[in-house]
Amino acid sequence: MATAKTTVERRTIETKTVTLTLSNEEAETLLALVVKVAGSPQGSPREHTESMYGALRAAGVRDWCKPGVGTVKWDDHPMSLLRGGMTFSDYKEDTA
Repeated sequence: MATAKTTVERRTIETKTVTLTLSNEEAETLLALVVKVAGSPQGSPREHTESMYGALRAAGVRDWCKPGVGTVKWDDHPMSLLRGGMTFSDYKEDTA
């Protein structure tokens, strides 16, 4: 006669989070930086900048484009001072 046994293993998963409190000007500067990051939004650290961008915008941080206008930029936004950009390479697969 066949028998079966179910085993349940419980694990505690620890997740470390960081809370950063910024002034509005600091948040706009961070937003300006994260939009200048290029690379694949999957498989590179850029996916984290995408997440930061979304969280900052959801919190009401002003983006460089004026709402509803799209192409007209804020002259006093930190983005207007940035030149160039940054690119993350894709994560390398660990073959070990």
